[in-house]
Amino acid sequence: MAKSAFQSHTFHTKRLASRRAAIEKVFSESSMDKVWKKYVRPGLRDQEVLDLHDYNDFHWDRKQIFTKLHTSLCSGRYIPQRSTPVSVEKKLGVTRTLVLPSPEDCIVLQCIVEDILPEALKKQPSSNSFFSRSHGFQDARFTFERDYIWFRRWAKFSNIRFEMISNHSYICVTDIANYFDNIDYSHLRNILSMLNNVEEVTLDILFSVLDRISWRPDYLPSPERSLPQVNFDAPRLLSHVYLYEVDAFLKGVTSNSFVRWVDDITVTASSIAAGKILLRDLDHLLLTRGLRLNAGKTQILSAVQARKFFHSDENKFLDDVKDRLNKYGHSSKRRQKLLGRVRTKFDEFRARPGYGHSEKIVKRYLSHFTATLDDHAVKFVAASVQSEPGLRENVFRYFEELGPRRDTFSSMRAYVLSDHVLDDASLMYIAKTLTAWHVKPNSRLHRDIRTLGQLIGGKAYAQRNPFFFVTSLWLLAKYGMRRHILPVIQDNIDIWTHSEFLARQVASTYGKFRFHREGEVVRQQLNQLRFASATSVLRSFDRVVELANAIRPEVRLYILNGRNLGTYSIPRFLICLHVLTCSKIDVTLRRKLKNEVLVYLNDPIYVKVINKIRI
Repeated sequence: MAKSAFQSHTFHTKRLASRRAAIEKVFSESSMDKVWKKYVRPGLRDQEVLDLHDYNDFHWDRKQIFTKLHTSLCSGRYIPQRSTPVSVEKKLGVTRTLVLPSPEDCIVLQCIVEDILPEALKKQPSSNSFFSRSHGFQDARFTFERDYIWFRRWAKFSNIRFEMISNHSYICVTDIANYFDNIDYSHLRNILSMLNNVEEVTLDILFSVLDRISWRPDYLPSPERSLPQVNFDAPRLLSHVYLYEVDAFLKGVTSNSFVRWVDDITVTASSIAAGKILLRDLDHLLLTRGLRLNAGKTQILSAVQARKFFHSDENKFLDDVKDRLNKYGHSSKRRQKLLGRVRTKFDEFRARPGYGHSEKIVKRYLSHFTATLDDHAVKFVAASVQSEPGLRENVFRYFEELGPRRDTFSSMRAYVLSDHVLDDASLMYIAKTLTAWHVKPNSRLHRDIRTLGQLIGGKAYAQRNPFFFVTSLWLLAKYGMRRHILPVIQDNIDIWTHSEFLARQVASTYGKFRFHREGEVVRQQLNQLRFASATSVLRSFDRVVELANAIRPEVRLYILNGRNLGTYSIPRFLICLHVLTCSKIDVTLRRKLKNEVLVYLNDPIYVKVINKIRI
């Protein structure tokens, strides 16, 4: 990169030049490409809210974007973008707010994680604390058991905590009240600055991004505390390092007989009195960082109580079921008998009053029923959609795997049209579930889903929560036609024109219009807004059809679903429609692509639509 490109910049001091080497190292274009492919793109596809264009505009133009991002970082011009807030209901209408950053900001954060992580792990006082999805410490050894948890396997986590009680009389279970909200930036920066080989400029950029992407409504000033809750590694790593002092303390007073998952702490004690002293001292230590233990979730359990609290017998039963099912043939009598036993145990479990980790056990049962495509739990979970927000993601995944059903659709429809929808994530879970179903074209269910999409795309719903509008776009992109989706877009023009995120989702439906006049009207409206993200999507649609005698390899592979016969996503479908109906592309190429894509399609609605395209 030419040095003169930076020398012409006059808004920074000469000090920036001395920091450039560190910036170049952390944010090299090769590092950006690596974290995009390995962490960021898969992470964006695993968010509560997905992008209707699957960030293909970014992916297909990533080399130029990485060059531009690298240049802006090195020249001091980089400014993080505002994130999209996403609410997730926890209980009784109380929500937590996640934020969805731009792909560029996700890459910057992940590059910083890759730089900090090696040094952070060297300073970790104990191997009994865990934090990350992408950087799971699968080789770590636990004091009481060689095979320690892969951090999200909560069932096994509970079993190992039970092993702790086998060697001690009591176990203390606690977590930190409002942990992410109360992490102080000055304390955190002091901790990070003690790591070796972590440059000051890296921390400057890190805290600039964190502050910018944090959710701050109503023009509130920066509180200089509160890590944004993002489903990527950066906040998890930072929250993990923030508690190293706690790890060192617990390791010393318990001979390493503790385990921590972010702020969820389990520690052994020899007596109730000893447990109280330990918790008191731990709380005092946290106070020096502006934190407190969550008294409502703090318990000292005896061996008998711990077995009940963690439901160790139920966990062992489900572990055994999983192992035995892997050995039995799909049609064996022993398998059928075992599946019947699971149904009975589930009925018995849900008939008992909830206690301790009951919800986690229900999730394990749902995972079993999902994996075995057993509809035994449908009646139970259908009734829990409105009342059990902690189960919703698991319930909708269960519904998705079971496939199209009148009873599960009725449950989702009743929830969507009720007054119980108090967050954003549950609407998107339903959109993902319904669009993944293989519904018979023109069936009653097809028409009912389309009608639901039109209904929640009405102004009354969209004004109540814009994610009704987003959900409507998803449903109508698959189950509707131009004449169904266009009124939803136009009726809510005063809503989506004030949001770059919503405008981007509208732009992503452009493939649905197949070069018709209605699509050009929407395109003009989007262009007038000058939202960079929406414009990028439209430009992406243009680029995939810019060559008359070729279809770009990456576009072709995307349309062909990576040559895999599996779930065919809405973004793929919209881009496929756009390419197949583009008269500028050679007829022979389009016919060949049409024949190829039909090989990898098993969704009857998509098959029907593509078969009807005349080339």
